[in-house]
Amino acid sequence: MKNLIIILFGFFLLASCETTKSLSKSKKVSANEIAENRNIKKDFSKVELYDALGFRYVLDNPFTNAASSQRILEHDVEIIWGVGKNIFYVFKYVSEPVDCGVFKCNQGNGALASWHDTFDEAINSIPKKELTQTEKLYQMPSTTTTNTTTQSLTSNSSTTYDNTKYLICYGEMTNAHKARGLHKSNRALSIQIKETVCKSYANGEHDSYEGKQ
Repeated sequence: MKNLIIILFGFFLLASCETTKSLSKSKKVSANEIAENRNIKKDFSKVELYDALGFRYVLDNPFTNAASSQRILEHDVEIIWGVGKNIFYVFKYVSEPVDCGVFKCNQGNGALASWHDTFDEAINSIPKKELTQTEKLYQMPSTTTTNTTTQSLTSNSSTTYDNTKYLICYGEMTNAHKARGLHKSNRALSIQIKETVCKSYANGEHDSYEGKQ
């Protein structure tokens, strides 16, 4: 038994060295090349993407313990990529992120929105939220014809709005909505409530919200 453990450990070290060598010597492939070769399509679930990749692109498989991911809670988006960094997958409608250990991987949920050659391209692909009329007013430059009340509103809003508070509020409210089932049963309503409450919270209009820690 002891000898078997030693042999398996030696094999693991050898495999790790070979993986590292392969990564350093691997030829750069494009995101579109990987997608075409594995017949990857938009709106794939993470499980479907996992099945499509198989073992062809091991270093660019985002469902391993060595892979990486980045969540953008405000948009319910997750970007995932493998150690090869040749392709970055953008998933929308994500409430359960990828969680992979050494022996087990939970792919999580979401629908594949797009894939890109770089992380920056993946980030830039996420659509910006449409500004509300109030937000547009806050961003309007001051003019000589602007009345004193509007100038005061613009000045106060720009100094009190806290984007960090908004993100924290959004994340904690998402967890609260998941706990009571709203996040799954009516996602559109959940998002609308979170946006409204967290924007006013970030503006300092109130100090509490559902799920605040």
